[in-house]
Amino acid sequence: MNQSKMFIPTQKYNPKGAQAISHIMMIRAGYIHQNAAGIYTYLPLATKVLQKIETIIRQEIDKIGANEVRMPFLQPSDIWEKSGRWNDYGAELFRVSDCHKREFALAPTHEEVATDMVIGYLNSYKKYPLNIYQIQTKMRDEKRPRFGLLRGREFTMFDGYSFHESNDSLMNTYREYYQAYTDILKRLKLEYKIVKADNGSMGGNISHEFIVLSDIGEDTICFEDNTEFAYNIEVAPVLNKYTMQVQSGEMISTVYTPNMKNIKQLETQMNFNINKMIKCVAYNIDGKLVMAFIKADRDMQETKLLRFIKGKEIKLASEQLILDNNLIPGFLGPIGVGDQIQLVFDQEIEYMADFICGANTLDNHLINVNNQDLLNPIYADIRQVEAGDCISESGLPVKLRKGIEIGHTFALGDKYTNSLGLKFINKEQENKVALMGSYGIGVSRILSAYIEQKHQDGKIVFGKEISPFDYHLIPLDFESEGQKSFTLKIEKQLLENGFTVLVDDRDRRVGEKLSEAELIGCNNQIIIGRDFEDNIVEKMTYGQKTKININDILGRELCKK
Repeated sequence: MNQSKMFIPTQKYNPKGAQAISHIMMIRAGYIHQNAAGIYTYLPLATKVLQKIETIIRQEIDKIGANEVRMPFLQPSDIWEKSGRWNDYGAELFRVSDCHKREFALAPTHEEVATDMVIGYLNSYKKYPLNIYQIQTKMRDEKRPRFGLLRGREFTMFDGYSFHESNDSLMNTYREYYQAYTDILKRLKLEYKIVKADNGSMGGNISHEFIVLSDIGEDTICFEDNTEFAYNIEVAPVLNKYTMQVQSGEMISTVYTPNMKNIKQLETQMNFNINKMIKCVAYNIDGKLVMAFIKADRDMQETKLLRFIKGKEIKLASEQLILDNNLIPGFLGPIGVGDQIQLVFDQEIEYMADFICGANTLDNHLINVNNQDLLNPIYADIRQVEAGDCISESGLPVKLRKGIEIGHTFALGDKYTNSLGLKFINKEQENKVALMGSYGIGVSRILSAYIEQKHQDGKIVFGKEISPFDYHLIPLDFESEGQKSFTLKIEKQLLENGFTVLVDDRDRRVGEKLSEAELIGCNNQIIIGRDFEDNIVEKMTYGQKTKININDILGRELCKK
């Protein structure tokens, strides 16, 4: 492909408002064009990379016996109403009406359509399991689209759906997808972790997130070295073996702490030891006041607390709710609270002695409080994991990293099949509801995540797996007959051996050619300059430039294809 004929609108300067490296570099390198907030056109270079990502996904998913389909982007509202998600999905669902005022959804996902499609066909156990997938555009009305392709309103996604007559069959296919996802990520050579996740509104009780490690990621995960599996920080257990502190024998007493409502004031003005203080975080959980206590220098993890309480909705308690329960904001403690209020203590507090807490009276705190002073205390793991904590019996210290979710697998059970009426006759001639799995990969998100993880000094560096071209030939003077014929000879040999090639045939300044080649970031750049007559060229791979004899490339490297 001649570069003069290819649409690559590079830019010299960073686009305004762009924050993520991938967003900045893809616009500067002419990979994408922003049409509106969260909406992009994939230009020729990005299209080539996405096609390579899609090919890797197809190859691995086809291995597990999945059938590729293409389902409608426009989905009738009635099947969403049957599943209960027309109203429950929320504001991210794009809703439109046709000329007959019938309502439709612009597909954010396809559980309803996939299930509706197989009703009538999957009527016997003999036809199970069935595994289908597609790679298609999706739409979600993000309130705050940002970071380019990482959080957009329109994006390219792989989504798979499997249907089963038994849970054993469902879990067998689930494990196959799990392995396929790991194989995809390994082929892409991405550093990743697998996180056990919450199914949330999707339904079912088993799901895993596949996280690519990156500082721009919105998820914080924790993991041990040399393991693939990780936890989302919201659910990570803390398995520290705390040492029981020795009690001094001092009696509980009240200390006057005027207007001192936070830990910092108590530490600096009262000289209280932060390792002896516990703090209360008051929550409104499903309309009721819950008082949660943790060591003063720890952070509360609301998701773990909500799960322990088995509640549905959690938010910080308002000052009015605290006052309505005859308590004093800023001076909350566990002593003297009525039994109508639920108290939960982090498990670490059980090992503390002579701790300091609020006195539930204005401008007062208690000192020398011990666990036997508490009324039927309930202990639970409700604090947020920290670097160095233990999350498994291995005892290894945990590490924390940011990550980008690029894949998610769900064992949905009968959430959609039951509501939409997908039933079959089993071996015993009984009428049964089918089970379902759902599997997604953000294809365009992989493109961004790859750049975020692999870039060097803010520049795109593609590996051979998804580079838009295998080779980028850059003659510094294409108008020179010698360089031109030499370049075309190399191109011919590369093409004959199955490589894709971009040739910079433009009459441009050397600096412009090299800077644009650096922006584009092809895996192998061959710079053809003055030494071409001696068959010597400069080869740039992964940002490393070396002088090499072209015959070595054509001889040694072609045999790798």
